[in-house]
Amino acid sequence: MQDKKLLVIFLINYLFWLIAPVNPANISCNTLAADEVSFISTTGRLVIPKVTIDEDTSYNVIMQQEQDDKLLFSITKVIPIPTFKERYKSIIYGQTKQEIAQLLGFPAITRQLEKREGSGSIPNNIYLGDLYEHWQYLLKGRVYIVWFAATQDNPKNIWTVIGKTTFLDGTIF
Repeated sequence: MQDKKLLVIFLINYLFWLIAPVNPANISCNTLAADEVSFISTTGRLVIPKVTIDEDTSYNVIMQQEQDDKLLFSITKVIPIPTFKERYKSIIYGQTKQEIAQLLGFPAITRQLEKREGSGSIPNNIYLGDLYEHWQYLLKGRVYIVWFAATQDNPKNIWTVIGKTTFLDGTIF
């Protein structure tokens, strides 16, 4: 297991020496765990699920082991991972909480609330007294909010996106 981790670290440094003019000390695999990296010995295919260059630049990387030299791998595919802001923009009405958690991860703050008079910028597609859920993310000085509620289109136990908003952290309404 330790050999596998060392090989992956070596390959990541080699990979970004080839494709990114970045100091290798800044490169990380935030989600890297031995069981997340997949290596198929029969095909020589190595998949690294998330390599992070900086806060806005991440990649999924697929490499192929060379036939002549088993210590060398060549890059076969580098797939950019959309930034948080891009993923947030892609949210549409009707997505479930599970879909949003897969897209953005779990939020820093969640609240289950009831819509009341003067509740602020809560979407107007729910009525006074309706329950809704507020998910809040904070990234680079911006607050990103997603609201969920039961709608007429779904059973009461399936809450979907009814709205979203974003603003600078510290904004007073």
